[in-house]
Amino acid sequence: MLFFVEDAGAANYISPVLKELLGSELGSALHILATGKGAEVLKARGISFASTNSSKTIPAMFYEFPWQLVVTGTAEDPHTLGLKLIDKARERGITSIGVVDGPANADYRFAGPQKTVPLKHAPDWLMVADQTTKKLYVDRGFFPDRIAICGHPAYERALAFSEHPPGTRATLRSQHFPNAQNNQPIILFVSETSHGLSSGAFERQSDYTLFGSGTSDRRTDIVLEEVLKALDALSLKPYFVLRLHPNNTATEFARYRSQIDQISQGDDPLSLVYAADLVVGLTSILLDEAAVMGRPSLAVLPRHSERQWLAGIETGWVRCATDCQELKTELNTMLSPKYAIPSINRKMVRDASGKAARFIYKRLGTDHSFSPLG
Repeated sequence: MLFFVEDAGAANYISPVLKELLGSELGSALHILATGKGAEVLKARGISFASTNSSKTIPAMFYEFPWQLVVTGTAEDPHTLGLKLIDKARERGITSIGVVDGPANADYRFAGPQKTVPLKHAPDWLMVADQTTKKLYVDRGFFPDRIAICGHPAYERALAFSEHPPGTRATLRSQHFPNAQNNQPIILFVSETSHGLSSGAFERQSDYTLFGSGTSDRRTDIVLEEVLKALDALSLKPYFVLRLHPNNTATEFARYRSQIDQISQGDDPLSLVYAADLVVGLTSILLDEAAVMGRPSLAVLPRHSERQWLAGIETGWVRCATDCQELKTELNTMLSPKYAIPSINRKMVRDASGKAARFIYKRLGTDHSFSPLG
């Protein structure tokens, strides 16, 4: 089996599954290929892999090894090696699986550089995290019986962390936010990149209901500006922490530095999430993970149509605001000591890593002749 990951999101999904498979009788049959932020995640999780930044080795790989199955994560790069591997597998009559860790960008994950046909480079099977994501691909023509809902291993990891944390919340608060005052609520703002598979989709649009200060057209900047403005109106001033996306740099947010108490990047974010009083962001999976850990979680979106980009909004785990008044109301509500955090126990798919590993195992030797498109 050949596994490939490029982006951090895909690696976060696949790494626990790889550990399940590496510990099984199939462990010796795995060939893991990684690049970019995905390689960094695998390295941090102690998973060995071969590194590549080129598609030139693809023909040689397929002739050298008798692959029975190719599994790839999706990536923000429309030229990703993952799509080339899917195409080569189809050409060689080898079964392929695409791993989709969330509902965002369903039109572009398998479209390739032209971005006109959503499933142009579709694999034979899809492994997805939730029902919301499955529906999006069925709506685009993927055969429903070829999509498996396995849950998200990151949710289980977050839940396990909250059940057995490396210290009390007070201890972790002191460790990660040493400059916060005892009576200050800690807000962790999770940033995102303002680029991606759909060019321009992460910049100001005509249907935006949040506008920011007008100094930037970047989606994340606009939301950050609105959050900072809403917090200025609160009587209790919070300690504000900006958690950078792996592809962000602190320089991108230099103009807001005077309004930010602390910037965080790198290392495992779960400890920070667990210690925070409120986690705010756009559509990062960290918002879902925060909810799983029992932390208040708020998605602030510049337009209503983006609600489908995060599974936790659909399930009700994550609260959502799409205009200034909603944002102010939600912040006041969620920072209140009386705020009741939604329970996720009955809505969470359990044993995600095991389900995904068993699904992959069953695909070995699967009939390749059946079209995945309905």
